[in-house]
Amino acid sequence: MLAKSLAAKRRVSLAVWLDGQGYPLLSRVVIKNAYEPAVRVGDLVFVSSATPLRSNGTEVFGKVGTDVDMDVAKVAARLCVAHSLSLLRDVVGEPLEKRIRRAVDLMFLINAASSFGDHSEVADAGSDLLIQGLGPAGAHARSAIGVGSLVPNVSVVLKAVYRVRGRLRTS
Repeated sequence: MLAKSLAAKRRVSLAVWLDGQGYPLLSRVVIKNAYEPAVRVGDLVFVSSATPLRSNGTEVFGKVGTDVDMDVAKVAARLCVAHSLSLLRDVVGEPLEKRIRRAVDLMFLINAASSFGDHSEVADAGSDLLIQGLGPAGAHARSAIGVGSLVPNVSVVLKAVYRVRGRLRTS
C-alpha cells in the first residue's frame, strides 16, 4: 500500500505542493486547435495533449536523446503532469486533492531519437510526481511510447484519464 501523499503529510494543497516542487498549476490555457483539452464523461475526465508547458508560457522542445538529455526530459514529463492537472482543474475545480478519486491511466509520448530506449525512465519522472502528490490516488496504469515527432516539436506529451468526484464545473 502506498503511503499518504507528501502534500497531505505536509498539510498543504496539491497546488501549493506542486508549486513548491517547481511545477505550478497553470492559469487557463487557450487552445487554438479544434478539440477540447479535457472532457468529462460521468466520473472520468479525459485530458489530452498536455505539453511540457512552463508557467512563463515556454515549452520544452527537441528530440530526447539528441537535443534533450535525460534530466531535461524528466522535467518535461513532470511539466506535462502539472499541465494535465491544470486542465483537469479547469473541468472539476479546486481543491484537486478532493476532486481526484484516482489517476486511472497515463500515456506519455516521448519525441525520441531512434537510438533512444529509456522511454519508461522519462515517464517515471511524471508518474512519481503524481504519486508523491496524490498518494494512493495517484497510482495509475501507464504507457511510455517513443515517437518520431510531436507537434510543435515538444519533447513529451501526456494523455491522461482521471476518475473524479463532485459536480461538473460550470465556469
